[in-house]
Amino acid sequence: MQNEFIIKINKDRNGEEVSLENISIGAADALNIFISSLSDFAKAEKDISDFRISLKNGCIETSLSYPSTKTEVDEDIQNIFDGNSSEEYKVKIFKNIQDKIKANGLDYSIIHRNDGNEKDVTSIFKAKKFTVKKTPEIPWFYDVIFVEGELFDLGGKVKVNAHIADKNDFQYLIDCNKEQAKKFGPIYENTFVSILRKYRPNSKAQHELIDVYLEKNKFLEYKSLYETIVKNKTLNRFDIIHDKIESILNDDISNGELLKLMRLYNNPQADRGIIRTILMALKRVEKSEEITFMYNTLATLLKAGNDNKAI
Repeated sequence: MQNEFIIKINKDRNGEEVSLENISIGAADALNIFISSLSDFAKAEKDISDFRISLKNGCIETSLSYPSTKTEVDEDIQNIFDGNSSEEYKVKIFKNIQDKIKANGLDYSIIHRNDGNEKDVTSIFKAKKFTVKKTPEIPWFYDVIFVEGELFDLGGKVKVNAHIADKNDFQYLIDCNKEQAKKFGPIYENTFVSILRKYRPNSKAQHELIDVYLEKNKFLEYKSLYETIVKNKTLNRFDIIHDKIESILNDDISNGELLKLMRLYNNPQADRGIIRTILMALKRVEKSEEITFMYNTLATLLKAGNDNKAI
């Protein structure tokens, strides 16, 4: 048994009978839309060997027929009718049919025959707005990792990537900008970096460069500091970060070390208490242009997570 989805053009805009032998331009245009739309709908299925498009005279009837065993087709159609379809491509096909039916004043009938049952669905096309069911967006997760390894490739004209292999030969493809790329040493030399890892469950992680450390001892210093704070769940972690900032302000005239520290917390899932501590420690400090930019970036990040948008 074959199921069918049928679109009929019954009369033209003047109420006259229509025929394939004498078809108006408006009806011909509609017929073209219906044939291509039903064909596109069928092509979205996995196996279309038993699908057929047919034209019948009398009224002008366009029909898509398919085996009754293809229950998924009927489910797709019903989901579109109910507004429960997440398949945007198929919904757009039905929307194209709907737009033509509403647009040109011809008289139409739309029939869905399913397991011998015939249902007139014309009113659905005339009244209902077909929409795509929005699926919940899968959130991103972030963490900061420190990698020591060999830089074996670096380049790109528009999008710059650094390729690093660690001691276990795990390879990292790391996005960076041109200014960041200039901080790397020679190719095939050992390098030390901090990376923002961005990922979703069951998908490949993305890596963005946070910093390049020219010396191993500096790399180990920030790695140890960051990991100590992550593991510390007490209020003492705020004292640790505050003392580090005070130490940097006393010793580092260029503020480069302070930027390294701030960049480690420039991500949506960074410890909000640490971000707030950094901002409070630097609130009354005279800042360079670079520090001011990073300060404002962290402040915006902190406000974004608060309902009242306050730091």
